[in-house]
Amino acid sequence: MRLLTIVVLLAAWGAQDRRGPPTVAIRGAKIFTDAGTVIEEGTIVLRGGFVESVGADSSLPADAEVIEGKGLFVYPGFIDGGSAAGLGKTQRSPEERREAEATPADHARQVPVGMQPANRKGIRPEFSAAEEVALSEEQIKKIHQGGFTTVHVAAAQEYLGGSGALVSANGGPRRESVVRAPTGMAGSFRSYGDGYPSTTMGVLTHLRQVFLDARHLRELRARYEKDPQGVPRPPADPALEALWPLLDRTVPWFMEANTANEIDRALSLAEEFKLDLVITGGREAGLLADRLKAAGVPVVIGLKLPPEPKRPKKPAPPKARDPNDPPEYQEIPKPKKQYQDEKREWKRLVRGATTLHEKGVPFCFSTRGLPDPTSALKKISVLVNHGLAPEAALRALTAAPARLFRCGALLGTLAPGRPANVTVLTAPIGSPEANVRYVFADGFKFAYESREKAAGPPEIDLTGVWKLTADESDLGPLEITLTLTQKGSDLAGTATSKLFEEGAVSFGRVGGKKFRFLLKAKLEGEDVLFEFRGEMKEGQCQGTVNGPPGDEVAWKAKKPE
Repeated sequence: MRLLTIVVLLAAWGAQDRRGPPTVAIRGAKIFTDAGTVIEEGTIVLRGGFVESVGADSSLPADAEVIEGKGLFVYPGFIDGGSAAGLGKTQRSPEERREAEATPADHARQVPVGMQPANRKGIRPEFSAAEEVALSEEQIKKIHQGGFTTVHVAAAQEYLGGSGALVSANGGPRRESVVRAPTGMAGSFRSYGDGYPSTTMGVLTHLRQVFLDARHLRELRARYEKDPQGVPRPPADPALEALWPLLDRTVPWFMEANTANEIDRALSLAEEFKLDLVITGGREAGLLADRLKAAGVPVVIGLKLPPEPKRPKKPAPPKARDPNDPPEYQEIPKPKKQYQDEKREWKRLVRGATTLHEKGVPFCFSTRGLPDPTSALKKISVLVNHGLAPEAALRALTAAPARLFRCGALLGTLAPGRPANVTVLTAPIGSPEANVRYVFADGFKFAYESREKAAGPPEIDLTGVWKLTADESDLGPLEITLTLTQKGSDLAGTATSKLFEEGAVSFGRVGGKKFRFLLKAKLEGEDVLFEFRGEMKEGQCQGTVNGPPGDEVAWKAKKPE
């Protein structure tokens, strides 16, 4: 009996909370408490899983682990608006599909004796992500390296895929990591398996029938419960019953729609059944920004971006050859008109988030479709450097998803008493050099080494005018005049050249004798982006630049005598 008591006590002790979050203070960092408030050099203190204080004059507790934040950028923990992480394989097996989806009979071989059962292909609203999610250690690491502390998970590849859940990447068990569930009903225009429906119109008809069936069953159930005498008992149908909260508008419908046609059809179906719609994916949402604004429909934008078209290279001069030699294969350069059309379409898609922001449509970001979340910061950098304001990108990572998932009182900002969800980057949002240094999820600390070795404090001052040349560029010889201003590690300025109109230097950083910056300018009427890396040696600078053609070119620069 005594041994049994000891076992029970040990089991109870093991079931208690794991070791609590540490007390940590980050001092001297640039702190963004929200998208509109910045503390240039402040301190944030985290204790017991909550923010204890944040400000320019916050004191350091004697028991706190102190992190030197100089050169670091502190943000509210980022929220991933859409993922399937931790759900494993959610697709039904062929046997489960045959049982659940009521495969239609072959009327060419047999005569039906009655109405066939309802077709439930891709219809699984009873699935609950909150009951299945289990983030592995490797998944949590990748979520953190994308800058995220919280992730919204839901099943994919179903016309109605069940309810989603907002989950903290705090490394704890399910009962400690699920922040809110259900968050809404997941949907899509795509599923797996053969047979009807297989087109957008077929899916719409399929969904409309399911919604009508769910509404009818609810009416039958209400009538039966009011007076069951002489009334047939309505059937039990978990799939249709799971749709009642959606029809009652107590949860939203997260419908994946990417093309303008899909978004238009989803809006019409939501209007017909009076559903609270959220568009996910939204690749062409910018084309319907006005209608989305009028309908009050937010968008969860997928960060899977198409590759940027490469500018056609100038054809190489013909080589001298013996006319008796066999003909050589020569790559036909892409016509300039084709490149311009491809670039115009690419810019339209990349600027979709900017269009939504300008039109006042709420939006956040999703990593669904990416190989993993670690590339999220690079994708956001592309959006920022093609027009999206950094503060709009920050809002889409923090406050906007917090409101969308009805957790605005908990997540999305840094303030005393709020959960300690914090993302610490090595460079500001929008910089291609931004990497995750620390993540705090519910106060639990996760540290990650920078992907690039820190160069240390600046040992050079690049302030002044520089003449830069690059002779091997596919655009011809590059001659650029840079006027730079350096303040500490930050580098900014302007650029002029015969090839382009005046450009702007942004996201410049100096460490040791090395530096990097972006140069944005207009080339032949279109915005182009050059990424420079270099170092100073004996009063001159040299390095490499990645430009519109996508090729790395060496350059040198010096100050005019």
